[in-house]
Amino acid sequence: MSKQEKLKLRKKISDAVQEFKQIIGCVICGAKENLTFHHTKPKTKRGTISKMISHFVAPHRILNEILKCTVLCEECHKKVHAYRKEKNTKMKGVSDEN
Repeated sequence: MSKQEKLKLRKKISDAVQEFKQIIGCVICGAKENLTFHHTKPKTKRGTISKMISHFVAPHRILNEILKCTVLCEECHKKVHAYRKEKNTKMKGVSDEN
């Protein structure tokens, strides 16, 4: 595959991923802008979708990674991570006291 063909394929994949996010929207608040993928099980994460696309990872591998994610807007994504961090801190605090 020529470099030009690879670039066209990457653009098609990127456009399809963006369209997918727009169709789904944020699963928490319903927003349709500033959407990101959130890995629901971080230990299974093999990479970020955007980096996989830019590094010409095979489309089936990108799809497999997307299936591990949910769509969130940037604001909800920040809140989810802040909650996880707070929850982990509290859990460690409880464990440390026992």
